[in-house]
Amino acid sequence: MTVELGPVSAFPASGRLLVQADKPVAIFKVGEKFFAIEELCPHRGGPLSEGKVENGCVTCPWHQASFDIATGKVLSGPVNRNLKTYSVTESDGVLTLHV
Repeated sequence: MTVELGPVSAFPASGRLLVQADKPVAIFKVGEKFFAIEELCPHRGGPLSEGKVENGCVTCPWHQASFDIATGKVLSGPVNRNLKTYSVTESDGVLTLHV
């Protein structure tokens, strides 16, 4: 499944976007790269798109679990499962999510 996210120039200044594909997916812009991870923290379903983003990591706003945005790997917190990651591509200035 693919979801067109729109032009790169329209990506939110916050560097994050929540997309509803067949499941909720959080899209992050880190530097000039785009990454996509599952939206819900595996601990208690916290909204990762609302978490603190720092140094390529996102921290769940509910219980402070931390994940690497590029790989989905758990870095800390009360979780024991890595996040699923998805591909985001750019073609002619348009971003597409591949779920």
